[in-house]
Amino acid sequence: MDWEKANFAINFIQSINHVDGTQFILESWQKFCLVNVFGFYYNNGERRFIKAYEEVPRKNGKTAKLAAIGLLGLADDEKKDAHIYVAATTKDQANICYNAAKQMARNSWLTEKDEGIVRITQYEMFNISEGYDTNNMKALASDSNNLDGLKPSIAIIDEFHAHKTDDIYNVIISGMGATIDPLLYVITTAGFNKNSPCFRERKYCIDILENKIQNDRYFTIIFTIDEGDDWKDPKTWAKANPNLGVSVKQSFLQSELIDALASGTKEINFKTKYLNVWTDTATTWISDENYMLCGTHFDAQDLIGRDCYGGLDLSKSQDFSSLCLLFPPINDEKDFKCLYYFWLPELTAKERHKRNYSNLLEWSENGLINLTDGNVIDHQLIRNAINFCNENFRIKFINYDRAFATTLVTELTQDGIEMTPFAQGFMSMGAPTSEFERMILNKELNHGFNPVMRWMMGNILILRDAAGNMKIDKSNHENKVDGPIANVMAIAAYMQSQVEKPVEKEYFFIKVR
Repeated sequence: MDWEKANFAINFIQSINHVDGTQFILESWQKFCLVNVFGFYYNNGERRFIKAYEEVPRKNGKTAKLAAIGLLGLADDEKKDAHIYVAATTKDQANICYNAAKQMARNSWLTEKDEGIVRITQYEMFNISEGYDTNNMKALASDSNNLDGLKPSIAIIDEFHAHKTDDIYNVIISGMGATIDPLLYVITTAGFNKNSPCFRERKYCIDILENKIQNDRYFTIIFTIDEGDDWKDPKTWAKANPNLGVSVKQSFLQSELIDALASGTKEINFKTKYLNVWTDTATTWISDENYMLCGTHFDAQDLIGRDCYGGLDLSKSQDFSSLCLLFPPINDEKDFKCLYYFWLPELTAKERHKRNYSNLLEWSENGLINLTDGNVIDHQLIRNAINFCNENFRIKFINYDRAFATTLVTELTQDGIEMTPFAQGFMSMGAPTSEFERMILNKELNHGFNPVMRWMMGNILILRDAAGNMKIDKSNHENKVDGPIANVMAIAAYMQSQVEKPVEKEYFFIKVR
């Protein structure tokens, strides 16, 4: 432990001023991070931590601290030819942190006339101390044309969750190999995309924290609530917000909570941006809490012989196919019961397992997903399963996505099952999608706690047209929503059955009363 270097980092940052001109005062948790990153060195003089990952919610001073770390690297009098980069996917995004650093330098002794050591230009800052005139700090974007040959001494990435690719990250890592004692410092909030490079990096960091992976050169710290915590309870907020009561006001979070309780979209935003809970989509349609309230356990055997309506979402050859059977209530029942069936090629499941879809293989072992041999879906297995269902239940008819119509539909029709093509546009999907939402919120749809369906519900992004019609977005091939799509089409089939006079199915529906 080199306390001299650790204290230098802390004292330097507290000697400069914020963007607003006030003195930079580090909180204890911030000092803890800085002491670790800038205070630990090996006996040969190399810094221990060459990478740092810090995940903390909004309002906890992320950007200001990163800007100060950049200035620290620029002003370091022990390192000549030091290059400091503030990196992002676009120049505008990178400039947020870089411009903060420029203003902090202007507000501090760093640029004082005759005594200052930093010269500022529009796009770059230089250390003008004698012998250090090649030390510079600049913003760097992945869309820049000058990424080759980088040799970063300190590279800073702010809001890594916003990066759709890891291109800039990889360029920096590659450049660090040619640098003595480099440091990559990443600070981010949680995000909405669990397929992002940031979430993958987070998972790696958690493995380090849980001692599953040994990497003594990576400092990582993640502030978030614990699984099972009540996100609505203010007592849990301090876990995720180390600056609570300082830059994060309790009254502000309480006012945001009021909005979150009234809107599913704002609920997800509150959890993600103020509690660091990763979610699958920025605009969750139906909260998991509301969805789970409308489920009960039931025995499929009790449904034998009953009428049902189907929705079949056939996929491309290498992806999910899903079937939903919707059973209307009988006697004194108050809910529609749903059975879900899923098919996926085995090789696709294994590939997705490598990319952190860890539950797919577990669900297949439990019979919740039917894996077919190879890398192409076996439609014959789907045909056999639907015929088996028809032997046990009275399938009135099945709506299917005509975009992926195959010989399977012809074969099922020959087997005596009525198959009806169903378009996926706003006009067709709007009414049954609204009905799906209404049934869930009124606890009239019983999903039986199917975990695959629950996972897919968390992936939903809703699209709306100018008339207010809505449908589930199917364009993101990573976020699977096949089960909910099949459920909507099954609801549409039931709604069609309630229409007394034949009408064009694609455009007109009557809601269930």
